[in-house]
Amino acid sequence: MGSGIGRLARHEIDDEISKVSQGCEAIAAALYTIDAHETNGYVRTTDLGGATGELWQATRPRIGPLWEGFANVRDHLEQIRGVRGTRNRLPDATLMELSRLLHSPVPGFDVRPYAAVTALTASCQEVIRVLDRIATARAEVAAWAAELAVGLTDLATAEADLTDGSDTVSARLGATCQQLQHTALADPVGAVLDPGERVRLRSTVTATVERFTALAGIRDTVPDRLAALDRTLAAVTAAQDLARVAYARVTEKIADPGLVEPLDPVPGLWAAATALVRRAPPEPEGWSTVADRLTVLEGEASAALAAAADRTRVADGLIGRRDELRGRLEAYRAKAVRLGRAEEPRLTGLHSTARDLLWTAPCDLRAATRAVYAYQQALTGNVERSAG
Repeated sequence: MGSGIGRLARHEIDDEISKVSQGCEAIAAALYTIDAHETNGYVRTTDLGGATGELWQATRPRIGPLWEGFANVRDHLEQIRGVRGTRNRLPDATLMELSRLLHSPVPGFDVRPYAAVTALTASCQEVIRVLDRIATARAEVAAWAAELAVGLTDLATAEADLTDGSDTVSARLGATCQQLQHTALADPVGAVLDPGERVRLRSTVTATVERFTALAGIRDTVPDRLAALDRTLAAVTAAQDLARVAYARVTEKIADPGLVEPLDPVPGLWAAATALVRRAPPEPEGWSTVADRLTVLEGEASAALAAAADRTRVADGLIGRRDELRGRLEAYRAKAVRLGRAEEPRLTGLHSTARDLLWTAPCDLRAATRAVYAYQQALTGNVERSAG
């Protein structure tokens, strides 16, 4: 052995053979994993692109040499096993030959059998990692596509509830999704490395479903809101009837009450509400406009109801003011009687003036107020002077 290789002991030879044998078994298992890997069918039938295509183009040429290298190592191992045999005792010449074979490079390798096995094992694992990486990326893309398909179904359902089904948002987003899915399935590794567009599309679908669901909720409230508006407008009509009665009464009893009967807002509000819901909005977002307009009409109807009630209160308040002045005048008259001054000419004249104003229809409320005040001042002024 001119190469300077030392003779190995029998147990060292057996240990080395065992390690190489175990390595070959591991390589065989790894090659089976590669050959049966789910990614194989995908990469063979798909026009790969991007990062996935580059990764596979760099990996595919390595698989054939792995099988060739495994065959060389296995043949070399079988040669060693043939020399070793099953004998317990080995002649020196056999030990030297086995030592040479265990230290000699395997054909196709520049290293001895165990180092070749180690290198082949590492190469197999690298290929498996590539196949696993592609499979994981495909699974992630498939999960995204499945999730998005559910979202698009929800979107189509929500949109169909709001539109006539022509030129739908769900159809446009679905087409975008199909294109993106086609691109992602041709390059799942690249899609995983740069998920931005997929994330944006998923967010868009989710947000659109939420928006359409909210719009459907708004639409569903419209009938109840219209019914409530109907009740409010009926209340406005009733309140205006009361206001008109009060207005007629006050104009009969009070001169120049300063009240102006406004135009009836109910017909205009009804017309606006009817026009608002005569037909469904052409776009889903139109329901938001309907709701906003209803809010305005509800506010106007409530304001009209409050205004009608205010007119009734004001009209009734004028008559109430007249009645209050009548009561005050009679109270002052009673006081004058108690003081023995009721028949004083000046007080009698002031009382007669105030009474005529208050008991004449229509009553000049301003003049009556001044007359009652004059009577009160004449009575109390004299009382104060007498007390002084």
